[in-house]
Parts: sequence; C-alpha cells; structure tokens
Amino acid sequence: MDGSPYSHDLRGMREAAGLTTEDMAERLGVSPEVVTAQEADPDNVVMEQIRRWMEATGHAGGGEAINPGTPYALFTGEVLTTTRYLQGWTEEVPGLAARLPSAAELAAKLRRSVRKPRVVLCGSFDAAKTTLASRLLGLAPGTLPASFSPTTSLMVELRHLDDRPDWLDGEVAYFRAGIDLDRVDESDHATSCLVRQDTLQSLGRYATHRGETSDAEEAEFAVVYLAAEALKAFRVIDLPGLGSGNQGDEDKVARAIGLADVLLYLSPAIRFLTEIDFLVLPLLLRALPQVPGLDPLETVFIVASHADGPGAGLEAILDSGAVRLHRQLIDSVSPEEGGTAMPTEADLRRRFFTFSAQQPVLAAELSASLETLLGRTLPAPFMAQLRHTAADMFDSAVQSCEAQEKALLALKADREEAHRELDRLKATEMERDDLVRQGQSRITELITNEFAAAKEDVDDILERGLTIESIEERIRQSFADNEKDDARERALPLIVGLLQAEVSGAAMARMERIEGEVRQFIGDYNAYFDPGEAMARLELPRLDTARMFRVGTASAGLVLGTLSTMGITVLFPIAPLLGMALAIFSTYSLIRTLRQGWQRVMAQRIRQRLHEAAFGPALQKAVRRMFREVGERFDLGVRDMEVGAKSYQSRLDAVLDGESSDEAIDAMLDLTRRFTVFLRLIPWSRS
Repeated sequence: MDGSPYSHDLRGMREAAGLTTEDMAERLGVSPEVVTAQEADPDNVVMEQIRRWMEATGHAGGGEAINPGTPYALFTGEVLTTTRYLQGWTEEVPGLAARLPSAAELAAKLRRSVRKPRVVLCGSFDAAKTTLASRLLGLAPGTLPASFSPTTSLMVELRHLDDRPDWLDGEVAYFRAGIDLDRVDESDHATSCLVRQDTLQSLGRYATHRGETSDAEEAEFAVVYLAAEALKAFRVIDLPGLGSGNQGDEDKVARAIGLADVLLYLSPAIRFLTEIDFLVLPLLLRALPQVPGLDPLETVFIVASHADGPGAGLEAILDSGAVRLHRQLIDSVSPEEGGTAMPTEADLRRRFFTFSAQQPVLAAELSASLETLLGRTLPAPFMAQLRHTAADMFDSAVQSCEAQEKALLALKADREEAHRELDRLKATEMERDDLVRQGQSRITELITNEFAAAKEDVDDILERGLTIESIEERIRQSFADNEKDDARERALPLIVGLLQAEVSGAAMARMERIEGEVRQFIGDYNAYFDPGEAMARLELPRLDTARMFRVGTASAGLVLGTLSTMGITVLFPIAPLLGMALAIFSTYSLIRTLRQGWQRVMAQRIRQRLHEAAFGPALQKAVRRMFREVGERFDLGVRDMEVGAKSYQSRLDAVLDGESSDEAIDAMLDLTRRFTVFLRLIPWSRS
C-alpha cells in the first residue's frame, strides 16, 4: 500500500461519531477487520480512503456554517400578528351565491402560503450531498447519516427548531406519501400522514438504506428540526441520490423537484457531468420557479464535489462542464420551443462551483455565493412574491363580500325582479340538465377519440425517431467526428429530450381541441346565469365554471411541458429515463474494435438501451395518464358546477321566501358589511 503523508486518528474519529466498528465497516463498504487494521496503522491509509472516513464520520474539514442572518424575522412576525387578528373573528358569514371564506380558513391559507425558501440538494448518490448540507449548516459530526455508498432513502427536509409545530414532541417526523409540506403545522393534516415521530438519532436507522425499522417502507418524507442558525433563513431538502440502482429513490426525487426555490446540483469532480446529469439537469432548470425581479440562474448552483485536486485542474473541469451543458441545452431545444430563451455560456459558467470536505478553501466561493443569495439577494423578491399572493387572497375575499353586499341590497330594492330571475332559473333547470348531459357525453367521447389519435401520434414519432438511422442522423447533427467522448455523455439524454419534446407537441395539439370544446361548454352553461338588462344592477356573483377545470396535477415525474388546457401540467415519469442513463454504455472501448463509424455504433447502443428500458411504453403510459386525468377532472368539474348552480338557486329561493325574508336579508347584510370592514383592516390587503 502506498504511504500517505496524512495522519489521522481514525479510531478517535469513529468513536466521536458514536459508531461501532461494524457501523463504520458498513458505511465504508469494507469488513470490520479492514476497519480495525486501518485504525491500527492510519499512516499507511491512502488519502482517498481517509476522505471516505471523514465523510462517514461527519468530519467535513471544520469549516464554519454559512450565515445569511434572519431576513424573514420581521416578515414572520407580521404573519403571526395577522393570523392572531383573523382568529379573533368567530362568526360564520353565510354566502348568497357561494360560500364565503371564513377567517379561520384565511388564517390557515396565510400560514400555508408564507414560508422560507427551500434549498434542494440533488445529484448522484456519491456526490456528497448530505456532507455539503452538514457543512453549510455547521452541524456536528454524525448529525446526518452520510457515507460513500447510497445512504439517504427518504426525502429529508431540515427546518429550524423554532419552526417545530406544537403537535410534535420529537425532533424528527416521518410522513407517508400525501403529506403537504406547507401544512405540516396543521395537526389534522400532518397527523393523518404521520408514520412516526422520533429522535434525531433515528435518522441513521430509519431514513437510510441501512434502516431496519419494519414500517420504513411507509415513510417517504422526514422533516427534521435542528438548532442550526442558518435554518432561520431557509430550509434544506436532501434528496435520495441518483444512480444508486434503487428505482424508488428516483421516483422520490422526481416527486420532489417542484419543491425547489434554490437548486444545488452535485456531481463528483472526477467524472463531472455524465449521462444522468445531462438527462436530468435540463429538466430541472426548466422546472425551477420564477421569482419576479430575480434572474432564474441566480438560484442555480452546479457543484463539482469531492474537488480535492489542484485548482487549475478544477477550473478546467468546470470550464468544460459549462461548455458541454450549454451545448446540451441548445441542442435539446425542439422546433416547438424555438423561442425559448437560453443562458449564454458565460452566464452558465458563473453558476459552476467546487466543494471539498477536506479543503475548505475549495468550498469558499460556493459558501459565499449561497450566503449572499439567501441572506441578501433572494429575501426581498421572495417576500414580495409571498406578500402578493397573500394580498390577492385577502382582496379576493373582500371582493366576494362586496359582491354579496351589492346583491343583497339589490334583492331588498327590487324583490319582484329577483323573483322573476329565480323563476327563470327554475324554468330552465331541465334545459340546463340536458345541456350538461349532452356536453359531458360529447366531451368524454372527444377525450377518448383524441387519446386514440395521440397514441397513434406517439407510435408514429417513436417509429420514426427510434430507428438506428434517425438516431445516427441526430448524433451527426449535434457532434463533430472528433467529439465522440462528448457524445458518450450527452447523446442519450439528447435523444430522449428531443423525443419527449416531440411527443409533448403532439399531445398539446390534441389537448387544444379538447380545450376548445370545454370552453364552449362552459360558455353555454354560464349563459343561463347571465342576468338581463333589468337584472344587471343586482350584480349577483357569477359561477366561475372555467376555474373549476384549472386544477394542476401533482403526479410523480419531471415536467415535460405545460399545457394551457384546463391548467393541467403534463408530468412524465423520471425513473424509466434514469434507468436508461444508469446503464451507462462503454461506447468508446467498443468503437475501437469495430470498423463502423462511431456514430452508427453509438446509435445502435442507444436504441438498444431505450428498448431495454421500455422507453416507448413509458411515453405511452404517460400520455394515457394525462388523458385519464383530464377526463377525471372534467367529470369532477361538471359535478361541482352542478352542485354550485343548484346551491345558488336554493339559497336565492330561501332568501326570497317567507314574510321574514327582509329580516334575514338585513341580518346577512349586516354580517357581510362587518366582515368586509374586518378584512379591509388587514394591512396585506390592497382593497
């Protein structure tokens, strides 16, 4: 064994982390005997193995945590004050044409919509994501389980201890699928998804692939509360690693991508940006949320981890990575996305950083940039966006109250005209029912037919796009003859991305036909609730049936493209695609033994990998799911629409019926006015 100039107290490191010899062996992927031998003779342990020891025991080089300060302290206080104010209103305000939001519901929505930004760590299983999280937060060694082998099995969100909800006694809460992270403070919702709560030490046995807890398979998310000062400015989500061979991990990563406000994508410097990275990164960059007033690239950090080499060599690695990723982004733009804005190569390069657990100087730029973003650059536009969302919510509530007040005044002023409106609605009830029945049948049939046509479209795209000749042509268009090494890493993701984009365009065209029919149906139905000229002054709240169809789907997957149709976002499964990238083909060694052009050989291998990964069936399944969800949401929207219409009619009937109707209207009018004034006093409201 080559001697090492580095000397470490390996046994002391292990014991300080509270690990047994067997624990350490499992983390390192060696036998307990090897651990004992290395502890006895640390001077002859090579630096690569020393690095693994340091990562496994949480000794990340002794660097300090980032210190973004407490930029949200005042904002959080305002939310708390407003929430308490809303809780002071205890009366229920009945709605005339629709149910008005209660003060308690507005308080819950305010708490739900106001949060700290989430920093999501994503990358391969051996990219040191958990080690980086520990370094950024200044956590003690061993606080979070980390090793050189696949470790994290759950999506783990780290929050400040002050954010722990009253219902939780433990330091860690484990949740099953279905938990809404913005509603963890709500005991009813949180406890309905709770698997268990436990101490911080439970992470090692419960949130890792080494866990032995019998109910571990139930949990998908762990929320951890830590006394780390940095968490007063943001939250961290540490995702399971890509490339571990565990499809469940990749499914979880796919479901969590939409949670990111800031993305840290890690790839080991020794093989910086491989097939998996080029497959996933373009999709992640497109999925990042837009914060008004902030360049989206400012929230992206692409990190070469395990960066333990000389500085000049690392700069070359980052330069090459930026060039290749920029080319991938340009090459993967389909004709349908021709107008998509792309960052320049120079702008992209500025988002590349290094991280080393052993050499803090190599992580200094990353730490400083994150501290600046999270402490100074991001808070103002992020809070402005949250304030805007809250203001819209309160303004909408005020407008609903104002509309109800006008409607009630009109009812008192012209009861005879109101009765005629009610009679008209009753007289057209059967006609409306026929419209709904016929429209529902027509659109359901259209969805079925368009799905069949979309399936044929996808079959045609795959038949044309998955031939060896077609793949070879795309490779030749994107890579010069002397770029076969670059093509080894980028060709597979490029082919996948272009085929996805083409399928997305075909699906969008089919969905636009459905959208036109749905809009026509909504217009025809709403016409029954359009008051005539004599009734215009009543200004009764209108049924917004179109809004009932604008329901976003939360299916697992990465964003393929957003359709305008009914607000449904098309999401494609990531796991089959990652499976393709995981089976990394050794094209270069094969090419050297064959006389064929390397592009032809690579095309054959790519086609083989796509076939083995069932790429075509995966796309068809995603399209089928999309159309099924459209049908289900249309049916649900129609049911809600009918319920809302009948409820409106019955409420109007109840208000106008009987000798006491004037008193009832006066009581509802008084309550509505008082609630309107109550809401207007909220400083968030612009009304």
